[in-house]
Amino acid sequence: SGQFRIAPLHRLGNNTKSYYRLGMRDAFEGQYPDGPVGYEELLRADPDYIGAVGALTSSTHEEFVTNVIEPFENNENGQQLSAVQNGNVVRSGGQYMGPIVDMFSTEAVAKQVYPDAFGEWPGPVGEVPEGERLFDRQRLLDIVDGDL
Repeated sequence: SGQFRIAPLHRLGNNTKSYYRLGMRDAFEGQYPDGPVGYEELLRADPDYIGAVGALTSSTHEEFVTNVIEPFENNENGQQLSAVQNGNVVRSGGQYMGPIVDMFSTEAVAKQVYPDAFGEWPGPVGEVPEGERLFDRQRLLDIVDGDL
């Protein structure tokens, strides 16, 4: 659509806490527009990373590429963004994520932003190699099932 909502990175902001937790910098530095912005305003801020909040849980990897990445790459202004040129449009959980999705979101953002420290992000959520997972899936399942 070419319209984007800017969200401040804040430790209490459920939709951005995965980014905040990992020490990411806010490209808009407290100057948040009242409504959506277009490619031109994004280009003025030229962020190192663009977070697609909610895209981790609302779309498959293929849908994310088709509906988020490709529109940036196919837009004259979008393709000039540093984040787009460097492959730094990242997916995360959304505003209504609970603690379990938050764990997956933090893992996904960590791998997309800091692959040297946490391993490469494979794209599809279920394809993180077992030895590179940042938390124990089986232990989490046991806890959810009440097996403490």
